[in-house]
Amino acid sequence: MHSASAIFQTNGGSEKVCRNLFGEVDHEQLKRDFEANMNEMLEEAKCTWNFDFVNETPLEGDYVWERVEDSHKETTTEDGDISASLETVLELESRGSNSCKRKQKLITDYYQVKRRYSPLPSPTQCSP
Repeated sequence: MHSASAIFQTNGGSEKVCRNLFGEVDHEQLKRDFEANMNEMLEEAKCTWNFDFVNETPLEGDYVWERVEDSHKETTTEDGDISASLETVLELESRGSNSCKRKQKLITDYYQVKRRYSPLPSPTQCSP
């Protein structure tokens, strides 16, 4: 077994040394394993919550699913553009453009700054 410095010197010193400890990666096998694991998790969730998360539809079971509408919900157009509801836009405009920015807090915002006093007199206060 060669040390890394010996391999580096035999390669002329210009190339980086990269060790492949476990062999080549089979990306297709990884993809298949991931998809199988994801499908298994979706099936478990489907049985637990009686909801089909892939098709986003409720199923018959222990839970009763009801649709809840949100008045401030963003909508997506056919082009994929997201447009907020008119109420949300008007609310943001009424606040002003600078209200969305948050000022960074300082540590002094959380406690009162106190000046330190030394029990010993300072050298300027002592006269020889």
